[in-house]
Amino acid sequence: MIEKISESFLIISIILSIATVYSYINNMPNFNSLLITNLIFLSIPVIYNFRILFNILKRVINKIFGKDRIIFQDYKKKFSISQGNFLLFIAIIWLIFGLIASIPFYMKTGNLINSLFESYSAVTTSGFSIIDDIEYDLYLYRSLLEWIGGLGITSFILSLLKGTSGKYLVNYSGIQTDYRDVFRKMFFIYLIFTILIMLILILTGRDWFDAALLALVSISNGGFKTIDDNLDIIQKYIVGIGMLISSISAVVYIYKKELKGAFIFLIYLFSIALISHLTGLDLNDAILLTLTTATSGGYELTRPELKDIHIFIYSIAMLIGGMVASTAGGIKINRLWGAIVNIRNYIFSKFYNSKSKIVNENILIITLFLVTYLITVVVHLIEGFGLRESIFNSASVISNCGYSLIDYSNTSDQFKIYLIMALYISRIEIIPFLVLIFKLLNR
Repeated sequence: MIEKISESFLIISIILSIATVYSYINNMPNFNSLLITNLIFLSIPVIYNFRILFNILKRVINKIFGKDRIIFQDYKKKFSISQGNFLLFIAIIWLIFGLIASIPFYMKTGNLINSLFESYSAVTTSGFSIIDDIEYDLYLYRSLLEWIGGLGITSFILSLLKGTSGKYLVNYSGIQTDYRDVFRKMFFIYLIFTILIMLILILTGRDWFDAALLALVSISNGGFKTIDDNLDIIQKYIVGIGMLISSISAVVYIYKKELKGAFIFLIYLFSIALISHLTGLDLNDAILLTLTTATSGGYELTRPELKDIHIFIYSIAMLIGGMVASTAGGIKINRLWGAIVNIRNYIFSKFYNSKSKIVNENILIITLFLVTYLITVVVHLIEGFGLRESIFNSASVISNCGYSLIDYSNTSDQFKIYLIMALYISRIEIIPFLVLIFKLLNR
């Protein structure tokens, strides 16, 4: 287990070092904080490797003194992990990631709550921001956090897991086949997508740095604003397409499976845009807002005046989200479809006296999402926001979307702490968080 944690943080450190190197080369003001953060992430695999060296030394000493005169006992333990412990692992790894990632924001602002909010908004790919006037190196750092979060910390870990423990992670992510290398391939697929979006944006006239930021936030479905948000209509559609392709299950790209699900998802997006247009939105606004909300992308491609019917439509779209095994948040459309099929089978079983359970994992997750959403609406209302804004923004929070009708920068610290928790538990899909709580209570 420790080996897998250390290797995952090594990968995080390598990716985030891009921002550290950029800050150093360009003599940016946040180099020290970025370097400290990188070193903290790197220290975990370094400490683990020192343990490996110590184990090698033990074996050498044991060999010198002979088997009958062993000074150190070396117990060989086969790596294995139960499903419950694996879910616990997901909760812990994401929690630690967000805490460490907040260091540069704290060293800039000195405000702990705001720094944690910005960090967890990034690692959960939500894109809500309350820290203004950041420098280019923090723009890059923040976008890289979203990119890592979009792929999922567990994406890196699964590429290193074998056997049964690997199956648990695959099943948790919604893939029903034992593809041991699925997330390793995911990494390279999304890396290629990111480079392609960046190159296309450069060809349309964007500065290379801003094009890189836009590519990172679109492929991660992150939503953070970049340095220059003045996009022409072609660039808006390029970013929107980036959010779309990353909200489709990676299984489609890697194994050519779930093609039917992807087709249904595209029809679903088309229907949302069409209904929105027919109810009063400009066609471009309807399409771009659909790409922003239904994919959990959150990047503000457009900001039209929304009628109440549009608030309802796009709140539902954000709650549903994209497909499983994608960077999208929300319930996930194929999970919702699976729950509908399960309920249908249960109803039919009553007619034919067959056995069918109505409660399964899909229905449980959907129920927990809806309960969390209702709680978040109530918390928004208590904070003093109107019903309209509370309904819409709560859906954006729970789906890790980031498209917002509310400025969270001047809200109370207690409210921000709740939002941090909501962003965190929604990104890991609630169940791992409950496992963590039960584990702590039963110690």
